[in-house]
Amino acid sequence: MQTPTSNTNNSSSAQELTTPLSYEAIKDLLVAIMNGTCDVSTVSTGVLRQVKIATHNHVFHGDEALAVAMLQLLPEFAHANIVRTRAPDVLATAHVLVDVGCVYDANRLLFDHHQQGFKLTFSNEHSVVLSSCGLTYKHYGMRIIKQLFGNLTDDEINVVYNKVYTRFVQSIDAFDNKVKQFANASGEEVYPEETNLYTQVNRLNPAWNVTATDADRDAAFNKAVTLTKQAFLDAVNDTVSSWLPACHIINAAMGRRHEVHSSGALIELERWCPFEEHVVNYEKAHDLEGQTHCILFNTGRQWQVTCVPTVLNGNKSRTPLPAKATLGHITGLMFVHASGFTGATETREAAIKLFESTLSTVKSE
Repeated sequence: MQTPTSNTNNSSSAQELTTPLSYEAIKDLLVAIMNGTCDVSTVSTGVLRQVKIATHNHVFHGDEALAVAMLQLLPEFAHANIVRTRAPDVLATAHVLVDVGCVYDANRLLFDHHQQGFKLTFSNEHSVVLSSCGLTYKHYGMRIIKQLFGNLTDDEINVVYNKVYTRFVQSIDAFDNKVKQFANASGEEVYPEETNLYTQVNRLNPAWNVTATDADRDAAFNKAVTLTKQAFLDAVNDTVSSWLPACHIINAAMGRRHEVHSSGALIELERWCPFEEHVVNYEKAHDLEGQTHCILFNTGRQWQVTCVPTVLNGNKSRTPLPAKATLGHITGLMFVHASGFTGATETREAAIKLFESTLSTVKSE
């Protein structure tokens, strides 16, 4: 099975393909590129067309589809041949093994996780064991991000690299390793979740009651690679274009918090942006856990005070706003949500007073 490649060719490439490099020479070249000791731009397309990536055949899953998709984003694998097999003699001819072979050895370009005793995670801060896509991302993710967004600083690339794993790749690792995200006391899922990327990939496999040829399954796998590649690119783009700017905004606002209010428990934004995760991360990095209570911003129609939740994506606030009926002294108060997670006023001055009414309840406890 050949992955889609550019139709561009030239006589020198065609000539090189007639005298291919040895298996060992190509393998050493790919390892050198991965380790940064060889510049892929110095390698001809003719040589790169000889590269072979192998994964297992029959039923496919999201992890190997995503692993292959990520590899194809790199120039050394953009023209690679993709082979799906479990035949040892064929696997021995592949330069990269993904999700097959029962060996993990990055220096030999072997990225499997099925071997007994494999317990590697992305970092000490992660508990989910890596699957083939996590292993591939661990070694190639930084380069992929740098290639896609070369304008980022090294620090930003590192932040994005870690965040894309946590918010995207990790979920595929978890599904492949049967790690449940939510469970009740008896260990059962609270509800089935079948809209995720991993399940979408599973559905691309020919149905159990359909007679499918190897060519049919390979074609379906190609669709899975295309699906996961676009989802990965979307995740990276969202992290760089939305999550990262919000991170910069919140970090700056946290640094100015005492200019907004002497308590340091209120931060002000020029406009709303996702804030919960960034507030928690800043607090953790600066030994300020739990000290930020609200954010303040102008919507263009009103001033709004929104509370920081107790947990990410939670519906309980650290310090809920008091009921509107108790706030008659605030001129310009427009509304307070019944749960107390947010409220609005006509002026900034009134918004500050709304926040202070919340702060007073904390001090009185």
